[in-house]
Amino acid sequence: MTLGLLVGGGLSAQPVGPQNVAVLVNTGLAESVAIGEHYLQARGIPEGNLCPLTTTTAYGTTIEDYVRDIRDPFTAWLVERGLTDQVLFVVVTRGIPGVITDGGPPILGQGLRALDSFLADPFDAIPGDDNPYFDAGIPFRRESGCAGYLVTRLDGPSLEVALALVDRALEHEEGGGEPGRGWFDQEPVGSGPVDREVIAGAGTLGNGWIAEAHAWLDQAGFEVHLDANDAEYGTAPAPLSCPAARWYLGWYEAWHYNDAFQWLPGAVGVHIDSFSAMNFREPGSWCAGALTAGITATAGAVWEPTIQDFVHGHRMLRVFAVDGLTLAEAAWQAIPRLRWMIVVFGDPLLLYTPETPTPPEPPIETDPDTVPAPDTLPAEPGDSDAPLGQPGACSTAAPLSPACPWWLIVLLAGLAACRRVTSHCAPRRLV
Repeated sequence: MTLGLLVGGGLSAQPVGPQNVAVLVNTGLAESVAIGEHYLQARGIPEGNLCPLTTTTAYGTTIEDYVRDIRDPFTAWLVERGLTDQVLFVVVTRGIPGVITDGGPPILGQGLRALDSFLADPFDAIPGDDNPYFDAGIPFRRESGCAGYLVTRLDGPSLEVALALVDRALEHEEGGGEPGRGWFDQEPVGSGPVDREVIAGAGTLGNGWIAEAHAWLDQAGFEVHLDANDAEYGTAPAPLSCPAARWYLGWYEAWHYNDAFQWLPGAVGVHIDSFSAMNFREPGSWCAGALTAGITATAGAVWEPTIQDFVHGHRMLRVFAVDGLTLAEAAWQAIPRLRWMIVVFGDPLLLYTPETPTPPEPPIETDPDTVPAPDTLPAEPGDSDAPLGQPGACSTAAPLSPACPWWLIVLLAGLAACRRVTSHCAPRRLV
């Protein structure tokens, strides 16, 4: 399949397709190779675009082992095959480590960083950690000056989950299903002490993102639902179920999946949570739960990112659903920082394919004690390094978790096992 794109008032781009994807497998794990071969066959990717690596199968690896076993063999393979510029997207399969355990200065006692966030710049060609492709507004192409690679992952709690990411993407693109709904879940104050602490520091920004995504998709003609009380979907007085879920952006409960969604093939969603992708090969996190429950694509944080450097889910949904770019382009236009915490799950070539409309169901009633979305969406403030939710912290740098909650101490005790991809495209930056 070759994907031709039109973006932004007639700006055309060269087709992108299977020839632009490199697939990384760990030869030390049969299921990693099986996922890679399944993806090659399903998408028609050339066999020569399969890059065999030999590395640990553990969830975490050290920076030294990453360089020796993954980065250097991958860059050598690209150069040897003459694919350095042709490859735009990199697919990492289950069986290749997900985090670098000593990837940077400790945050909340851990030096964890997402491995894929390093792999996006394997030649160390991009100065600093800013991601100029963030909010760039153009397709990711070499002729546009874009450097680095857009990395996504076919991974999750099981082999079956990883394989299903490919199958759901293709099932969606074949069309014939229902248009689905967008579900958007604000939290104005917080339903518990942890939530309230987070919302106090990050609520203006997080709730603003959710309202903005709701407004964009509503204006684009999608059926959408905005819940503006402090209960998550699945907990009264919020709707107890979210049928025909096509889009989702919401928050907040740390390291938790609210199993309220009936995901359609092709569904894309982001949950704003510091640990939304922590230990994603085990049950517990939002991403692990959503992948197991049937979502087709998501992105999250392997450790505390601060809200400003979390994936901007409203941008990801807009670029994918409204602008019509691929999953990889949509996700990485929503990631501000390189060599950081964010990981993207799904087929990078996934495109939103409009389906046959069905008559909308009656609107869902919400609790009357709600907080309306603002008429004017808040501007996004500048960067800061404070963690999300810390009392007195700037909202843009507040952590998605409080400074020292009891549950975090428990999590840290159990984690013994365990700056911005970029291109040289001229991006539109945050205000």
